[in-house]
This record gives sequence, C-alpha cells and structure tokens, in this order.
Amino acid sequence: FMVTAYNNLGNVYKNLGKTDSARFNLERALSLADRRKDLHNKSFVYNDLGALYLSMRLYDEAEKYLNMALELRTQINEEW
Repeated sequence: FMVTAYNNLGNVYKNLGKTDSARFNLERALSLADRRKDLHNKSFVYNDLGALYLSMRLYDEAEKYLNMALELRTQINEEW
C-alpha cells in the first residue's frame, strides 16, 4: 500500500510542477518496492520516474528508467 501511496504522491507533485518533491516521493516508493521485492509496483515506479524525467527534459535519465520499466514488465509477464 505504501509503495502505491508514495508513487501517487510523486505523480501529484509532478503534475503541480514540484519536481524535487516528485522525485523524493518516487524514490521513496522505489526504495520500499525494492525492500519488499515488489516487482509489479517497482515497474510502475520506474515508469513514473521516466515520465518525471521526460517532463524535466532529462532525456537520458528518462530513457534509462523507461527501459528499466519495460524490461521489468517483460520479465514479470514471462514469469506469469
């Protein structure tokens, strides 16, 4: 639950243009997902970090996180 809450909070901050707060909350969500080995939510956080970096025009960072999201989603779908 907390991973999703921090992820959603990060997205709210992104939509408000508060990128530092957005990144802080998304990184918190990622840390929790890592500790819980929650690959499903981790893939969503990667995707949202990629979207945040796109909005900041940090294209290399955005590409990195979006590719990690894609790779993880592919891995998850192969396991199911």
